[in-house]
Amino acid sequence: MNWWTNYPWRMIQTNLRETDMEDINAEEYAKDLADFGATVVLLNAAGIIASYDTKLDFQTKSAYLHADSLSQIIDACHKRGIRVIARTDFSKVRYELYKKHPEWAYRTKDGNIVSYNGDVHVCPNGDYQQKYMFEILKEVLCRFPFDGVFCNMSGFLVVDYSGNYYGPCHCENCRKKFREQFGLEIPDKDEPFRTKMSREILFTCVTPHSKTAARRSTKKEFTKPSRQSDQISRSTALTISARNRTRKSGERSGCTARPPIRG
Repeated sequence: MNWWTNYPWRMIQTNLRETDMEDINAEEYAKDLADFGATVVLLNAAGIIASYDTKLDFQTKSAYLHADSLSQIIDACHKRGIRVIARTDFSKVRYELYKKHPEWAYRTKDGNIVSYNGDVHVCPNGDYQQKYMFEILKEVLCRFPFDGVFCNMSGFLVVDYSGNYYGPCHCENCRKKFREQFGLEIPDKDEPFRTKMSREILFTCVTPHSKTAARRSTKKEFTKPSRQSDQISRSTALTISARNRTRKSGERSGCTARPPIRG
């Protein structure tokens, strides 16, 4: 039985600042969580910034790793029966890393990148999310006894943190795949409740792993979905796609999961 089955969840997300690793105290951190009655915590681990001494040159290591380590924090939580979920974010990379791999970036219809305070949006169809993300996850999960993984801001991003709208990604990968699947150019805006945008929605949900389903779908008539049902269907498709990709990556990597704590 999985640990989360019939397990009382009281989860706290400590979305730590990068600088918090400068002086974090593992025992005090875990004690504060226990005092709140937490049974699960979401802890910053990897992605835009690695909160540990990563060995991968395609992940930016935090410059503030001068206090207790992730291992010490996880151990302190486990001693108190608190499960620890790794918080990851592969939606962006730091600007210096983008300069080495400009092909990873999201592009507006005019070919521009979106850089928010030095964090550059990446595209799910680029090699960063299609290949290197899984190498990062492999390193994190093989080095640390995390009890789960959370991927923040998954999918195609059309807005930045301030809500500024940029539209669908127009990078070469997306444009090529969209032409191959539908024989069309990517529209300037994503309007999910416009009937002929149904194909764009499907592209967003299943690209690039379900081309057969995408081809079949273009032959069907689409009706205007309700906002709730549309959100559910897209969320389900993204979840299934991510689950399948993670399972296949784990099979390829040969990484053996650590046994969970008991209790």
